[in-house]
Amino acid sequence: MKEESNNLKTKLRDGYLNAMLGVIARSLCAMSKFDATLQKELEGIPDNFILQMKVLPDVAGMAVQKNAKGQLDYLGKEPNASEGQKANVVIAIKHPELAFLVFSFQENNAQAFARNRTIIEGDLSMAMRMIRCISHLEVYILPKAAAEKALKRYPAISLLEKTRTAAKIYGHLTLDLLPGKTT
Repeated sequence: MKEESNNLKTKLRDGYLNAMLGVIARSLCAMSKFDATLQKELEGIPDNFILQMKVLPDVAGMAVQKNAKGQLDYLGKEPNASEGQKANVVIAIKHPELAFLVFSFQENNAQAFARNRTIIEGDLSMAMRMIRCISHLEVYILPKAAAEKALKRYPAISLLEKTRTAAKIYGHLTLDLLPGKTT
């Protein structure tokens, strides 16, 4: 009975991690279409650059690629190796329990990195740039209480600005999810 309970707990945790990484990736892509701060951060990243985030051992993942328009495209759980895609930077969290701490906002990205819970493959400066992009996104898509836990510093923004930006993100995200729709 205990094994069944642990198995269910593991499946729920892994499903949550996959859902969170999917929402983050798709929201980041949506936000890259209109947010000036995110676009400025992406200017320093070369076209066709691929970022992959994953939870080891192959529990959850996401991959995004910067296109020639300076926006991000969602690639799925990982780059498509059969199409010759390979991540330029991989940020991997060493274990699902450690990832759950980060994605349930019990520990922020900086703490996870400082506590050696992550592995970064590729250019560290590009990885940090992408983490800044994700942190900027979290300000807008998370409730303030969760964002304050998820971020090292929560910026001073008005509720109106937060609401407007979140609405734009979710609007673009919804349009991107429609079948056959490209934005």
